[in-house]
Amino acid sequence: MENSLDAPIYMPAEQFAAPIRQPRALNTHDVAIADLMAIAGVKETILKQIPAMNFLMKIPDMQPHLGNLTLWDLVHIGLMKEDGISAIDQQLATLEKSR
Repeated sequence: MENSLDAPIYMPAEQFAAPIRQPRALNTHDVAIADLMAIAGVKETILKQIPAMNFLMKIPDMQPHLGNLTLWDLVHIGLMKEDGISAIDQQLATLEKSR
């Protein structure tokens, strides 16, 4: 144990400000699937355009990725088609205007 490295002990922060999520425009390019599905009205739009999304959200292996993947990520890996995603973006733009 003579050659082991010890991690330094850091003192707790005296003033910690929890991060605050900044408002941003909703879109399918950079908003996670889980975040979109949690917004009232958006989930229904997504399920209308992509009926298979209800099935995808129930797959246990998919659960950890819903907070990281966007709908466009699903297009790039071949699980979704671009036309349905474009319709969702139009609906999100309409929703943004009403906010």
